[in-house]
Amino acid sequence: MQQIRKWLRRGDAANDLHLPPELDRPFRAIFFDWDGTAVVNRKEDASAFARVAEGLLRQGVWLAVVTGTNFGNIDRQFCQVVAPDLRHHLLIGTNRGSEFYGFDGTGQAVRRYLRVATPDEDRQLTAVTEEVARQLRETYGLTVQIVADRLNRRKVDLIPEPAWADPPKARIGELLTAVEARLAAAGVPGGLHGVIALGEQVAEAQGLHARVTSDVKNLEIGLTDKADAVAWLYREFLEPTGIAWHDVLIGG
Repeated sequence: MQQIRKWLRRGDAANDLHLPPELDRPFRAIFFDWDGTAVVNRKEDASAFARVAEGLLRQGVWLAVVTGTNFGNIDRQFCQVVAPDLRHHLLIGTNRGSEFYGFDGTGQAVRRYLRVATPDEDRQLTAVTEEVARQLRETYGLTVQIVADRLNRRKVDLIPEPAWADPPKARIGELLTAVEARLAAAGVPGGLHGVIALGEQVAEAQGLHARVTSDVKNLEIGLTDKADAVAWLYREFLEPTGIAWHDVLIGG
């Protein structure tokens, strides 16, 4: 998608865009990630992307954002830039599969799904995250921070340094190098993969059926992930509307 956006900016998309046969055809729905896919970062002006989206929405194509961030970020940067009378074909899956939003006929957002953690799950999320952070600090002397203000998940910031306070997805390669170097210097076996494995082991030991993922900067321990978002789209959207997977394009 970023490459298509570059062609559009140059104004010669028709001459440069040569798609393989599998993609050179109409699709009834497009599912895509946000940061690093539709836009470079959450501060970018997404109006050009919104104009392309509106062209698809006018043709009845469904667009579904599947992202780890919250709805407010996507609404501000994208949804509010799309014409209200076209938003009814937009679906926004946020917080790593924990909630979904759609829009009514007037363009107002309507939450269609919310995963609510039980009190026990909430306590377990905190306990697992604190134990992972404790082991990283005490066993390896690694300075980490816990981020607890996310829906249905906790984060362990593996590189709580000012230079990496809010890294854009465009720098993920540099971020990965920095995180792996930091973990290697602390003697963490397996680097980032080892930290993920540690999170899985602690969650299992404490009886929490967790989704343990990473955006490179953080180890994320949650109740849902983007696979849950796609499962929701299949169950609540594709099946009821009769849209087959063959007619869905997924970009991420």
